[in-house]
Amino acid sequence: MSLPWSERSPTPPASPFDRVRTLLARATERAVETGLLPAPVAAADIALDRPREAGHGDLSTNLAFSLAKSARSSPRAVGQHLATLLAEVDVEGAIAKVEVAGPGFLNLSLAPAAWHDGLQAIAHAGASFGRSRAAAPQRILLEFVSANPTGPLHVGHGRGAVLGDALAAILRAAGHEVSTEYYINNVGNQIYKFGQSVWHWLRDPQRRAAALAAWAQGDPVAFPQGFPQEFPEDGYRGAYIAQIAQDLAGDPAFASSAPCADWDDDAAWAAAEPENPTGRADNRRLSLRAWQAMVVRIAADLGRLGVRFDHWQSERALHGLDGGPDRVRDCAERLRHAGWAYQGEAVQDEDGDREAGRALFFRGTREDIPKACRDGKDRVIVRSDGRPTYFAADIAYHDDKLARGFTHLVNVLGADHHGYVPRLKGVLHALGDLRRQEGDPNAAAWSGDRLEVPLVQMVALLRDGTPVPMGKRSGEFVTLADIMDEVTTAGNPQSGADAVRFTFLCRKADAQLDFDLEVARRASLDNPVYYVQYGHARMCSILSRAAALGQPFDRHAAQTGTHLAALGTDAERDLALQCSEYPELIVRAARSREPHQIAYYLRDLCAAFHGWYTHGKQTGRVIGDDPVRTQARLALVSATAQVVRNGLLLLGISAPERMAALDDDDAPEAPSAGAPA
Repeated sequence: MSLPWSERSPTPPASPFDRVRTLLARATERAVETGLLPAPVAAADIALDRPREAGHGDLSTNLAFSLAKSARSSPRAVGQHLATLLAEVDVEGAIAKVEVAGPGFLNLSLAPAAWHDGLQAIAHAGASFGRSRAAAPQRILLEFVSANPTGPLHVGHGRGAVLGDALAAILRAAGHEVSTEYYINNVGNQIYKFGQSVWHWLRDPQRRAAALAAWAQGDPVAFPQGFPQEFPEDGYRGAYIAQIAQDLAGDPAFASSAPCADWDDDAAWAAAEPENPTGRADNRRLSLRAWQAMVVRIAADLGRLGVRFDHWQSERALHGLDGGPDRVRDCAERLRHAGWAYQGEAVQDEDGDREAGRALFFRGTREDIPKACRDGKDRVIVRSDGRPTYFAADIAYHDDKLARGFTHLVNVLGADHHGYVPRLKGVLHALGDLRRQEGDPNAAAWSGDRLEVPLVQMVALLRDGTPVPMGKRSGEFVTLADIMDEVTTAGNPQSGADAVRFTFLCRKADAQLDFDLEVARRASLDNPVYYVQYGHARMCSILSRAAALGQPFDRHAAQTGTHLAALGTDAERDLALQCSEYPELIVRAARSREPHQIAYYLRDLCAAFHGWYTHGKQTGRVIGDDPVRTQARLALVSATAQVVRNGLLLLGISAPERMAALDDDDAPEAPSAGAPA
């Protein structure tokens, strides 16, 4: 029988996963010595899983399959050799049984001391449990949301925001350096239309006041009758446009624009605003103030959701509109000189407009672009009138991203951008060739392999079973802020953000999601976030009750494993191993870019805990007459609570220790005199 860890080493124990990996790596080293393998396998490269079926052991590995070719043997034969070698290197008896299953899987059953060590590791690490150092850490720029600053965020934006924010936290926990960024599309036609819409409301204070009063009462405002005269058919019609105009109405910066009676009279605007000599509508003071006001609102809504960015990148800066060089035109010219862009004949541009002259095209169809990234046609990057396209700005933006020294780019985009992904990867290939031609020693960093684009499906928001329309310009949409307000419960201002975040993370990002407002705001166990938070609160309640009964949890004893030998049931082993698996989940979720794995895990962990605790109320309560067994079970409760708390906080969700709405039937029962609790 192996000794308790406290008598073997003063350092915190390894998790059972790490311990088994180390033993398997040593077994491959022994296999090299015996001539079975040409080279050993590093512990970090060995995959371990928890078998789904009872009776298949505690951990399983397919290591024999990956070694069969180099061993020139069948996976089963390699597995049998490894099983024999494991017994030789496992001098402390961490593995109780090894079974070679099927064509070569190794199913491993652990000795109690091995999974007890997992509980000790959790007690030692506390809030840092689950965090690790990546073997090959990357410097990652994670861009997400990046919604046009022409309206409030809606539920679809919220899903991308939560995914990006949770992914950033998971990547950091897995040992990577991550910077988050919001790209503000504040140049071009959408800003032109946005400024124009605000301008019309500014010029008609009477209709503005009447419309705002109607909207405040929840009444619709007819278009065009209730709108300012000559309001554009394709303008933005939401109440927020009139409200921005109301907020900006007293701004003295607009006094000079009073003589401008026509939004499209660039000459008049140029005379009124000398700092904007071309009079271009997306660069007028009003347009700037309007989108800046919207960005403030967007940031506030994201802040309520717990999402904050390290950097807000302005597209204007790339165009040199805030001072500095025009990097968009510069990049286009560099591509032309390097043979990656050419002047072409008149064609239809990306906005559907017929070009009058010769535009500049990016050669996205070149055969030296990898086939998976090759475009179906060459794209306009500078129109014949000299205006860069959105694509041109995107090229300069991604060139800038890698120029800042990031080794990997992750762009979280909506599923409707699917066709845009290979085009961007092709651009990075071209930029790499461009920089090689320019003699850049770091040109290899510009590669389509450096770009990754998780796609997020849209959310179907339902109210009374009826989909809610989302069109910004119609004004008929529900904002992200509205949704958080609706699902926030009285007395718990954090509940709305918690419900929204967990709901978004309950499904894979590329799967369609129906957001059920009724379920999200319900304080019951069929609400997934409530279920997990309830589990955490129940664990904390047990620990508090133990302290009240004079048997407080002894963390030091848990760290040294003093009482853990009292744990030995199958349910206790399974729960302890499930807790120990948490760091594995973080690494897997980071590698696959799937935060939903953590949400699934937390739900399953709480279900396992509820099952163990409920069964234990009949067979042996946590708090009993035996102080050793009580401390052992409290150590298991504390470890589970720590993992659930760490996981919730990693996903940006609160982990309450008390919940006022707990049902009495589900709450831990009060102990009777002289009986275990």
